[in-house]
Amino acid sequence: MKNGRAVLFRIFKRHARLVRQVPTPRPGDPGRYSLTRLRVDRETSRERVRREREERCNAIQRLAHAGMSKTARARALGLNWQTVRK
Repeated sequence: MKNGRAVLFRIFKRHARLVRQVPTPRPGDPGRYSLTRLRVDRETSRERVRREREERCNAIQRLAHAGMSKTARARALGLNWQTVRK
């Protein structure tokens, strides 16, 4: 994107009045601009995904120890056979 800077300059110049109305956040001001809540949600989501992946792997291993083939394990768990192979 060669002219990205020029495009942004034109946009800010066109909307300068509106940009001036946006309040500047003050350092240490825990107001509307705090992003800590987003980080907590993201970490919770990552933890949930890790837990689900671990449960899926454990289920695959249990079925493998029971002597089921890869395709049978995939059908039983509703997964693709290539996912079971991993």
